[in-house]
Amino acid sequence: MHSADVQPCQTPGRGRNTAPRRVRAAGVISYSPLGGGLLTGKYSTAQKPDSGRLVSNAMYAKRYGDQMYFEIAERFAAYAQEAERIPSP
Repeated sequence: MHSADVQPCQTPGRGRNTAPRRVRAAGVISYSPLGGGLLTGKYSTAQKPDSGRLVSNAMYAKRYGDQMYFEIAERFAAYAQEAERIPSP
């Protein structure tokens, strides 16, 4: 076991515990991987939705409705096209 594999535990409010714990690789489960439809390639700064969850659902509107996210989606679609890939439909 390498020293980089072991880190001291720390419990919030209880201070530092010197008992070692093994650090393991963590997987990722993406939540809303298509960004409310933004990463599908169908939305851009010039083409925003007239209806659907980005308009009618307050949570999605707040999370993804900012102009910045449409700009990012547009750049993502351009990158995908340059890489000869299509965003998920």
